[in-house]
Amino acid sequence: MAVNRFFKTECGQDVIEYALLCALLALAGVALAVPLVFNIDTAYNTINSKNQKAHGNAFGKGHGTGNPGRGNPGGNGNP
Repeated sequence: MAVNRFFKTECGQDVIEYALLCALLALAGVALAVPLVFNIDTAYNTINSKNQKAHGNAFGKGHGTGNPGRGNPGGNGNP
């Protein structure tokens, strides 16, 4: 009978094992990627806040509105 032959052959078993292995690897990848996203976000925010603090210390809090494109990096109110 075809049903007995189907259960005795192991051709389909390999496909199922590979599918389960792929699913396990995908799940592990997602589980490892989620904390990594939070670490990258935290690092970006830390760098951004330090950059803003350094910029504020270098040029002063209210450093004017001059054109920063012509040798006036912080702007001192002069055009």
